[in-house]
Amino acid sequence: MSPKMRTKADMLALRDGLYAVLVDYHAERVPMRVRQVAYQAVVRGLITKTEAEMHDTVGRLLTRMREDGTVPFDWITEGGRQPHQPYLFGSVAEGLAFLEAIYRRDPWPSQAH
Repeated sequence: MSPKMRTKADMLALRDGLYAVLVDYHAERVPMRVRQVAYQAVVRGLITKTEAEMHDTVGRLLTRMREDGTVPFDWITEGGRQPHQPYLFGSVAEGLAFLEAIYRRDPWPSQAH
């Protein structure tokens, strides 16, 4: 069934199904990623295995369920990309000491082959 064709009752049933998936895993004190919830929803026949269903529908519903308090925030984890954090130092001397520790000269420019 296409997400655009779901009735309000269908959406409530999907929310209930997603909640059941999370409850089953939370019993083991294991937070889930959105993609894990989506795959479990596919296995349970709640959604079809399409990117739109798995990412857009499940992701959107889980966000709403977290925002409205249906699902505690710590039941879902975001283990994706780590944010880029620049190196920060308390002084120039600390920065230079760090650079000195990690510096490696490139041996290849002086090689003929």
